[in-house]
Amino acid sequence: MTHAIQDGVLPVPCRHAWDPVRSSSDVGRQILGFFAGSLNSCTRRWAHELFGSAAPTPSSSDDLRKLAGHRIWVFDSPMGGDGPPGDDAEGTTDVFSFDAQRPGELLYREALWSSQFCLVFNGSSSVNNVRLVEAVMHGCVPVIVADDAHPPLDNILDWRELAVFVRTRELVDLPAILAAVGPGSVAEMRRALARAAAMLDTRRPEFWNSFMTVAMHGVAMTLGG
Repeated sequence: MTHAIQDGVLPVPCRHAWDPVRSSSDVGRQILGFFAGSLNSCTRRWAHELFGSAAPTPSSSDDLRKLAGHRIWVFDSPMGGDGPPGDDAEGTTDVFSFDAQRPGELLYREALWSSQFCLVFNGSSSVNNVRLVEAVMHGCVPVIVADDAHPPLDNILDWRELAVFVRTRELVDLPAILAAVGPGSVAEMRRALARAAAMLDTRRPEFWNSFMTVAMHGVAMTLGG
């Protein structure tokens, strides 16, 4: 009898950590769905065609507060105008080499804390990218838009409790899909994100415990196969 060996996928290092107050809160999340970044994939460009704002990407807290209405906002450039967040090709995921207090970084975090759902597309990499982990760290329920996705630590974490999965062809139906996720379900997912955040934070011992579990599982499957 043979066994299929599934490779363990590790999270991309993220420059942010879970905030026990802001990330856990359901309060002040007036934005239904949010994305801001380079349109460097077909899926991102289509999302911008469907939900893109005619207004420029918010560059101040006042701009962010003007995003009235519980709707989806997709912007075609990074927040704050002083460098891209996340996995944009010209950006950085280095957790040690960024200024956490620069205006664009603070504004980006406020946008994530103001959103119920954060859209995760493939871009210069797969959907297993830093944006996915950033969404988790801000308690913003990830919406993974992909036809094939292999989230990090998925042999330990049940991502069906952490994220909404949408096939690319369903992107046009995204408002209805998100509207169908009730407040109670969103709150449960945010509590699940709180539990998962430490396991996805490469600076935390919980991550390394998870890493060893994945590694030992791979060894056992290899020897057993």
